[in-house]
Amino acid sequence: MTFDKPQPKKETLTELHKKRFKGTEEYNDLYNEEVVRRIVLEGTDEERENLRQFHKISPERFELFLHYERLRHQTVQQCFEEAEKRKQTNPEFTDIEKQIADNKTPNQIEGVYLEYIEPQVRQAVITLSNKGYISFESGFGGDNRQIIGFNSEQLSNYKPSDELITWLESKKAEIKIEPNSITFSSDEKLTLDELKEIWDRIVADVPERKK
Repeated sequence: MTFDKPQPKKETLTELHKKRFKGTEEYNDLYNEEVVRRIVLEGTDEERENLRQFHKISPERFELFLHYERLRHQTVQQCFEEAEKRKQTNPEFTDIEKQIADNKTPNQIEGVYLEYIEPQVRQAVITLSNKGYISFESGFGGDNRQIIGFNSEQLSNYKPSDELITWLESKKAEIKIEPNSITFSSDEKLTLDELKEIWDRIVADVPERKK
């Protein structure tokens, strides 16, 4: 399972980039994902508007992008802090943390702290593990997407039920199933609780994995 690593809390992205990037051109490169993230999180209204126009994004779509980038950053930072605290206070892996570990991914042979898994997808990862699936990434997937990725083609025979599709449509969400991933997106500004509700409903539809 892979995780985003947040920037050190004591130094802002703006301060970090001014040290790292050489010259104004690199610091303001609107194709650079790190620059885009800095503008989204710490930039001025003028910088964000320049970013929107540069990438030719509609105001409505840009507001959606801002919402999920900010929510993602806040969530990743919180997970990192909680996991670091857990390491210090209770470092032993639980049985479920050992179970969900992807032994094909480096540094995860023993287990993975639940605190590292984003809260909106945490229970979904556990449920899938109990059904026999092994995931290696989960959570925010960029823009308005959520993803759970698997370490092999474990969903080759899965097709979402009509009931699930209808329910997702009522939530204005779309699902995409690949042999090695589940992805959904929404054009609504959803909260973590609302994202969790969708994930829990999706994984309830996924059958037990045949071994």
